[in-house]
Amino acid sequence: MKKIFYLLYIITTSFFMACEKEEHLVNKNNEQLPQNPKDTVQNKFIFQWDTLIDDSKNDDEFFIGNQYIGVQRWECLATPPHIYVGATFPKSSFATTFDRENIDKKHPIDLTFNFPIPYITCMEDVKGSEYLQKIKEALKSKEFQSYTSPQRPYIIKFAELKSLSNIENCFPYNKEFGNALKKIAQQEFNMKNIKSLCISEVIFKGFTISMDVGTII
Repeated sequence: MKKIFYLLYIITTSFFMACEKEEHLVNKNNEQLPQNPKDTVQNKFIFQWDTLIDDSKNDDEFFIGNQYIGVQRWECLATPPHIYVGATFPKSSFATTFDRENIDKKHPIDLTFNFPIPYITCMEDVKGSEYLQKIKEALKSKEFQSYTSPQRPYIIKFAELKSLSNIENCFPYNKEFGNALKKIAQQEFNMKNIKSLCISEVIFKGFTISMDVGTII
């Protein structure tokens, strides 16, 4: 039995364009008028991605996307669950929260990295730390030297935002990640007098790792 898992290089970037606000309106007495009168009804912001490339529509596999990514080494963290090839979860948490991993002893599995010259290794102790070690070994292998990173992104999409508070709307299945990005932008950028705000998501699809559990007698 084989299962497929894709390594995704996920880069989420924000592009900010800042300029001074337009001049305030003045009345006949040269008195400044408020830009947003209290009795003015503000239009509700509707978030929408503009997609340039989306090759995920051509795949039959289950695509996780940005649903479980996080931001590390920041004061504001969005910590993703630890998902790896060979991990098992209860039915109630699979493809939802991916928590409560089954840590019982598992049968060894064979891992195949689909480089042009495939790299095959056996994971005797099926657990997250061992899987990371196998990844390191694969990246140092001579077989990996035959692999070339894709030049074409897997997904590219942009969206216009009205304010930083709209970032959370970009990730409806990962609000914690969106909130972390918002806090990072507030810490790192001068977000005053912003007239235009845009966020983009660029995803590169890397190599494939398949697992084979063999025949259990």
